[in-house]
Amino acid sequence: MTTEERVEILERELAAAKRRTLFLLGGAGLCLGIALLVWAFDGRTRSVLGLYDENGALRAELGVSKDGPGLWLYDKNLTPLAVLAVTKAGPLLRLHDENGVVRTVVGVTKAGPRLGLRDENGKLRVVVGVSKAGPALRLHDENGKLRVVVGVTKGAPVLGLHDKNGTLRAQVGVTKAGPALGLIDENGKFRAALDVNEDGPRLGLYDENENIRAVVGAGTTKTPGGRTVTYPESSIRLLDEDGKAIWQAP
Repeated sequence: MTTEERVEILERELAAAKRRTLFLLGGAGLCLGIALLVWAFDGRTRSVLGLYDENGALRAELGVSKDGPGLWLYDKNLTPLAVLAVTKAGPLLRLHDENGVVRTVVGVTKAGPRLGLRDENGKLRVVVGVSKAGPALRLHDENGKLRVVVGVTKGAPVLGLHDKNGTLRAQVGVTKAGPALGLIDENGKFRAALDVNEDGPRLGLYDENENIRAVVGAGTTKTPGGRTVTYPESSIRLLDEDGKAIWQAP
């Protein structure tokens, strides 16, 4: 087998590893792409029933807004602390702190159940949800930027790490083929892929145009023709922008 043929095989394998990690990312994106809805539900248009305490202060109100029916619970200062409502998007429960800031929202939409947790400034920090693709968890920083995504889709767990701008920079997942790691630059370009399958570990490095430029492989590989080829652990291939080998060892 020629060097070019061996490089072509390794390149196909690394491309497959890249597709696996992108598949994991896509699955997590599908699971998490539908953000938790935080319904305002404040514009009441008609009050049906008001309940007052012994001092004559309004403490509970059953009303109907343009979005649907709801129940509002207030503290003694008329600060809303809890809202239970049914909206066009689905049922929801909203909990406020002593300052009236929304801190927790639980709802069910057509996509599935969602839980949102907010900090003292009302910034969304945690989203937990379940969709047809599977369960997912999103973590946001103090600026509301998405930083971590954890999910399970089609039986494959996936972890995505985002930078301060919310751009995905690293992803780790496990498929039936084995574990895979993908590293992405600030422009969203795939730059490195590492995976381990039954044939052994594979590492691929990509240029700014996502062309594979270096391959490190180990283990055995079956060629498209059914032939089994063994690569030593130190097998390294450097490629030009057209995918042609320019250096190899051994």
